[in-house]
Amino acid sequence: MKSEKFSGVRIVSEVAIEMRKAIIELAGSRAVFDSRMRWLERAAEKAGVSYRTAKALFYCEAANPHISAVEKVRAARARKKKDDALHTTANETYADLIARITRLEDALRVADEDFHSDQIDALRRMDSDPDRALD
Repeated sequence: MKSEKFSGVRIVSEVAIEMRKAIIELAGSRAVFDSRMRWLERAAEKAGVSYRTAKALFYCEAANPHISAVEKVRAARARKKKDDALHTTANETYADLIARITRLEDALRVADEDFHSDQIDALRRMDSDPDRALD
């Protein structure tokens, strides 16, 4: 279904504009080596639609996109926002943990550096290896 044309002006629905923005958000930033096709393929994969559907949504080719495609894209966008929020929360928690470790290290050093040297070394090892799973 093509968008309507009236006196040379293309009329596009709010849903079509929303879908274009969603495809852009799902595709993410384009790397220097990414082609437009690969960029749209990435959005299509994340949304669970075909490349052709993603391309049509990006270029607002349909004034009223098919509801199944709209639902898939909206669901993918919601998942992405949830994942981004979870990632942000995890980063904040990690930063809080590092700050707490630093405070504990300082407190142990003030109490008795020789007595707590093993614990301080353990905290330093935890702080220096961010990929280490927490026990």
